[in-house]
Order: sequence, then C-alpha cells, then structure tokens
Amino acid sequence: SILLENPYYGLRAPPEQNGPSVRTVADLLIMGRACVQEARSLLGWLHDQGHTQLGVSGFSMGGQTAAMTAGSVPFPVAGVPLAGSHSATAVFLEGVLRYVVDWDALAPDGDHAAARERLVSLLDSLSVQSLPAPALPGACIVVAGTRDAFVQPPSSQALHAHWEGSELRWLPTGHVGGYLWS
Repeated sequence: SILLENPYYGLRAPPEQNGPSVRTVADLLIMGRACVQEARSLLGWLHDQGHTQLGVSGFSMGGQTAAMTAGSVPFPVAGVPLAGSHSATAVFLEGVLRYVVDWDALAPDGDHAAARERLVSLLDSLSVQSLPAPALPGACIVVAGTRDAFVQPPSSQALHAHWEGSELRWLPTGHVGGYLWS
C-alpha cells in the first residue's frame, strides 16, 4: 500500500494556508491535477516493476482523485472511489459546499451569474466524465451514501453510469457517517 498525502494538505500545505481549505480556485485546480499526476506516476512505477494487480481508492475528494486516476492510466487498475463525485462542479455548486464559495471574491463586479458560469467551466475540467472509463470497469466499485449532502446520490450515479460495467454500492448514511462508520 502507498498512501499519497494530497498536495495542500498536512505537511504539504503552504505556510500561509489556514487549515485544509485552499485559498483560491487556481489552488484547487493545481491540487487536483498534481494529485492525479502523482498517483499516475506511482501506479506507473509499480506497473513497470511488474505489479499487475493494482488499484486506487480514496474518500471524498480522494475518491474523485482515485476515479480520475483509474480513468487516465493506460493499463488496467481497480478503482474504488468512496463518496467520490463525478465532478467538482457537483460538490461545489450542488452539494452543501456551495455555501462556502466566496461569491463576492469570485465576482468583484457583483455579477454572480457570470462568476458561477466561469466556475462551472473551470470545475468541469475536473470531471471524471472528461476521461475514458477505466480499462476494466468490472474491477471498479463506486461506494456512495444514500443521504450524502456533500456528494449527492445523482453524482455517484453519474460516475457509475460513466463506468459502464462497474458496481454501485449504496451505504445508508451521509458523508461523515460513511467515513466514521462504514
């Protein structure tokens, strides 16, 4: 097992960052891309060492990262996103995190509708649906909570539908309950 510490988290957080929240949309995009690239590199290294039974998993944003990694490596891997979304748009504009978006900072001119449109365009670049399904979708299990307010069930269903042949497992819980008890 290799546990990848996400850029912008833990020891990898910039000194000026306060807690786990990134300061800007640009930081979010850089963090997501870096994490996927690092996971791809680790899997590639393992694959080059002769390991063929490989898989990726993560919870929440880590679940989406695992899904993007599984869909972007050029060899078969198992993918098990736990409470992972099909898109950052679903999390930051449809789930409960929509309440933490600083719309005034994103729309200094006051045009929140235009800011929302720009944010959707940027976050859609982090969509699992922009990548092909994993080489072996039958080796993938999407695990989701039926009462998840962060990654709502339609997002999990969209990920599962994109990975035709994958399994979708529902947990009768929400995001935090899924992490703590399931």
